[in-house]
Amino acid sequence: MAASKARDKRPGIKVISKNRAARHNYAIDETFEAGIELTGAEVKSLRDRAAQLTDTFVLIRGGEVWLNGMHIHPYVNGGVWNPDPDRRRKLLLHRRQIDYMEQKLRTKGVAIVPLQMYFDEHNRVKLTIALATGKKLYDKRADMARRDSDREIRRVLRPGGTLLICNECSGDAPGDEAWTKKIAGMRIYPAAELQRLLEQAGFRRIQIHKTSRWLCLTAQKPD
Repeated sequence: MAASKARDKRPGIKVISKNRAARHNYAIDETFEAGIELTGAEVKSLRDRAAQLTDTFVLIRGGEVWLNGMHIHPYVNGGVWNPDPDRRRKLLLHRRQIDYMEQKLRTKGVAIVPLQMYFDEHNRVKLTIALATGKKLYDKRADMARRDSDREIRRVLRPGGTLLICNECSGDAPGDEAWTKKIAGMRIYPAAELQRLLEQAGFRRIQIHKTSRWLCLTAQKPD
């Protein structure tokens, strides 16, 4: 029986597998779409059942990009044409993209992380990879706290209601960052990032009210 495919908002996209742990463990900086070298038997297998991306990783070796740790089940009718199911697989990117990523990898804590594998609108297997920075423990806790607060806001705020966020630090004053050194795990969100997070959560009619010291935002929950 064919594996069910997760949905993607882009037309013609059929998701094969997602790395659901990636955004918990990493802060995603930039994403890239890569082709992947597969045999015919591997492509047929991916149509029947999903592959696992959770434990995969990407390395650049000799100027080429390789996906490691992905298991593709042998195709049921593949016979001798089935390759090693755990072999490393070459990713297809432009030379300028590879050079750019290789340069970024020199920064401490930066890695290339697989995010999602899918069939594109032309029925070709593609892989979304990301340049990402490993999160520290307090970053993960902050993400969990934000998700909890998002759920609580959605629960108590009625449809069409207005959310007000006020912060005594605007993020622009020279002394604002001093608070992050005094309070472990504290982070100051600038207006643009708060607006982006509210938009991702589905809020609309976002307005920013800002002074030299205060930052306030209002946003409306959809009806």
